[in-house]
Amino acid sequence: MNKDRKKSSLTYLLIIISCCGMVAASIGLYVNAYGIFFSPMSEALGVRRGDISLHATLCGLSTGLVGIPVIHWIQSHRLRPVILAGVVLAAVSTLLTAFTTHVWQLNLLGILRGAGLCCFHLAIVTTVVGNWFEAKRGTITGFIASFSGIAGAVFNPIFNALILRIGYKSALIIMSIVTVLLTLPAILFIELNPMQKGMVPYGHGSDEAEAAKQGDPHRHGEAAAPVKAAPDAGAEKAQAPAQAASGDEPGIVPLRYFSGLFLMICVIVFFSNFSIGFASHLPGVAESAGYSSSFGALLVSVVMIANISFKFVIGFLADKLGAVRASQLMLAVELAGVILMFYVIGSATSGAALMAAGFLFGSAYSYGAVGASLVTRRIYGGKQYGSAYAVTAMVGNISNALAIAVIGYAYDFLHSYRPMTVILVVMVASSIVLLTLAERKRKQQAG
Repeated sequence: MNKDRKKSSLTYLLIIISCCGMVAASIGLYVNAYGIFFSPMSEALGVRRGDISLHATLCGLSTGLVGIPVIHWIQSHRLRPVILAGVVLAAVSTLLTAFTTHVWQLNLLGILRGAGLCCFHLAIVTTVVGNWFEAKRGTITGFIASFSGIAGAVFNPIFNALILRIGYKSALIIMSIVTVLLTLPAILFIELNPMQKGMVPYGHGSDEAEAAKQGDPHRHGEAAAPVKAAPDAGAEKAQAPAQAASGDEPGIVPLRYFSGLFLMICVIVFFSNFSIGFASHLPGVAESAGYSSSFGALLVSVVMIANISFKFVIGFLADKLGAVRASQLMLAVELAGVILMFYVIGSATSGAALMAAGFLFGSAYSYGAVGASLVTRRIYGGKQYGSAYAVTAMVGNISNALAIAVIGYAYDFLHSYRPMTVILVVMVASSIVLLTLAERKRKQQAG
């Protein structure tokens, strides 16, 4: 008995490690650390940074668009081959990027890399976590999501040093190798749901999990997906996600893509991911306020620390207060940061005030990476989660990709970041209100 219990504990731990590796690779490397290559690539190819950054935008768009069929595909097929195919595509396209000589080649490889990344991106990770963990789901999701910030903080200086020492081409080759190493546990071990290993979700049957199923806002705040797994379950049966029919889950709303409720969720995700795009311009914000580029780099580091910290916080709060309340609290913190940023930009103020604004603004990552998935699962339940989150993830990826370009052009025309902070204030405040309305609609439609 003890031996079986230890084996089960090790399995849950390996699932967490696998998910951490996928998040670190897909977001930590290719979102939070990839920008370090833009400058040396633009110099080597003799083009503007905007021309270089376009392939990263196309990568994000590809990740979102291809992610929808991938999510549907894994519902009836094994997950590991999908992850393996995605890792190979992402690693090879990164490797080939080192040998590009024209912008069109970069753009094509960016699209291919995005298609590969969606196979081990956040939508896949949160689907796995939702199937494998009933108790402490919020805390575990927050812990796993924090590895995007950890990887960004760790690999930014490493790749910067590699670029200076051996050049960006060799550094890209090393990045492709690191991609494989980070995702290796998932390639070797992970399964979409515990039934495929003859297990049940962690915490299944516990008081906390039962409270979650009943939608108690003071416990977990989400409807979980009950699973009854048998060790001798057939292969075909094991491949189905460990989820109950939505009608069997209390408080769950049927998924309708063009309903007012789902459109609200999409608008919130669009707004939250658009504001995250502002983080890419923080070095420019620092320079426009009269500070050096080194101060701008330090500001980004502060935001990454907040990125990691607030993902832990929202996960913990979701388990205590519910997904909606936890998300609203984090959005309120972000709102305070954006308002402070508005007053700091363009005024004679201390660097400490800008750092404080950056830290509060860093809470924006917590909703995009953790809150959105928990709120979606709370509303639509385990069975419908993959279909719902695939669309919202696409919206988020498109929004973030557009934000980087839109904010940059806005600064070029207006010569200030202050007007954009006003727009962000409206977006974040609207998201808080829309979450309240969405929860109200959920209760009405769930009956």
